Amino acid sequence: MKNNNYIYFHYANTKDSSFIYKKLGFQIPTNIFYINDGGKEYFYVPVFEYEYLKKYSKNINIRNINELEGFNESYFDAIINFLKEKRKTIIVPALFPAWLLMKIRKSDINIEIEDYYFFQTLLFKNSREIRMIKKTANIARDCLNYIENILTKTTIKNNLIYYKRKKLSSKLLSDMIVLFLINRDMVCEFPTIACGKYSYYPHCQINHILEPETPIVVDLIIKDRNNGYYVDVSRTYCIGKPRYNKFINLYNSIKKIKSELEKNAYPGKLISSTYHKIATLMSNQDIKIDKTSSLIKSNDNLICYHSLGHGIGLDFHQLPIIDGNAKVSFEEKMVLAFEPGVYIKKYGGIRIEDTYLITKKGAENLTRGKYNFIINQK
Repeated sequence: MKNNNYIYFHYANTKDSSFIYKKLGFQIPTNIFYINDGGKEYFYVPVFEYEYLKKYSKNINIRNINELEGFNESYFDAIINFLKEKRKTIIVPALFPAWLLMKIRKSDINIEIEDYYFFQTLLFKNSREIRMIKKTANIARDCLNYIENILTKTTIKNNLIYYKRKKLSSKLLSDMIVLFLINRDMVCEFPTIACGKYSYYPHCQINHILEPETPIVVDLIIKDRNNGYYVDVSRTYCIGKPRYNKFINLYNSIKKIKSELEKNAYPGKLISSTYHKIATLMSNQDIKIDKTSSLIKSNDNLICYHSLGHGIGLDFHQLPIIDGNAKVSFEEKMVLAFEPGVYIKKYGGIRIEDTYLITKKGAENLTRGKYNFIINQK
């Protein structure tokens, strides 16, 4: 945090800003003002929200914006005059409303955009947040077991997979997963079920019939409906031995690569350093982490064209990103998803992903479970 010459300032509701939600403690649709002045935090809120927030918010310093000196039916003029009287530099996040930013600047207030303070608030989880994330992680593990149980009960006919006499499509499996989670007060906003050539695309949403002897990537971003915290998991399954023999070795390679990523995620370790070490390991196995069009367009190259992971919490994709540009280290109380993968345009992909808590001892896998690639039918 900067010195007392700065004020951290934000204006948003809890739906649009995870930062505001974390600071306030529950959801509210109304935009409110957040201020941190020299370490003293408080909210200025409209009169119709004041009594409610004063009574139920975890933040004890809730103020009625109508009480600001010079208030004359304009929240914004009142708050701008308040900030101007402080004679300090105002720090706002990148997602701060542009129109309000310009209005403040026109009032001869020095205002700067800097994300670090707001990013840091979301980056490190407190004990309450960790408990909520672990709860979601437990349901995620149950869901993966449920998926594997479905796949073991399928039958194969005419090179197609059937479940209870129905062709098993990506949508049918997705619908069963979504219902399983809804019954446990969880939501999966963007389930990815992708088989064969469709699994080349990390977040494919095209409905298609699932096939045997071909990798099926299942990627689930699961959120607790009550508290809003996410976990991110992926598994790759194959009903029967894969037709493309390389996939068995590739699956084992990705599994080992993820294990190495775990070992190199400990407090004080620079994230970009870990990324480069893992990228070298992948390169030694002919898997190229590359986003250049020449490699991606080839039908036979082994590529990974996304990062190796990301932060997760109130947003399913948060900083830091596990890539070569990360300028922060792994630290205790961070929660991240690790997701190494390999893709062959002609045949499909393999991805294994889990959600981790960084502890003083290293990376704790919160969604650890079975890692069965080849599924044997009962």
